[in-house]
Amino acid sequence: MLNHPHCDDRHHKSSTAAMVRELNWDTLLKRREKLKVSFMYKIEHDLVEIPPRFHLTPADARARLRCPHKLFLPCSNNLVHGGSFLPSAIKLEDSLPADVYTAPALDSMKERLRRTTL
Repeated sequence: MLNHPHCDDRHHKSSTAAMVRELNWDTLLKRREKLKVSFMYKIEHDLVEIPPRFHLTPADARARLRCPHKLFLPCSNNLVHGGSFLPSAIKLEDSLPADVYTAPALDSMKERLRRTTL
């Protein structure tokens, strides 16, 4: 056993999910979702070498009335494409509160995202 306060009474068959809950960590799924949203922020704010104008299109005017930062979600009948990075990241980003999306810098966006439930 490891000599760590959270590992002293663990058995090799202990539940990982229970330990994650006990330590108040995000699940792997939640961490991946937050990384997707962070990467979308980087794309949209030219912090990575992916030109947003080729991949991200604003939604139509009606949709943007309710949510100004809403992006066009590409239609897909294919489950693989629908679950790929851009469609799934756009869905996540569109579900965020405006204060997360409008953060002035990446660090502040991440801090706001940390306090948000996806």
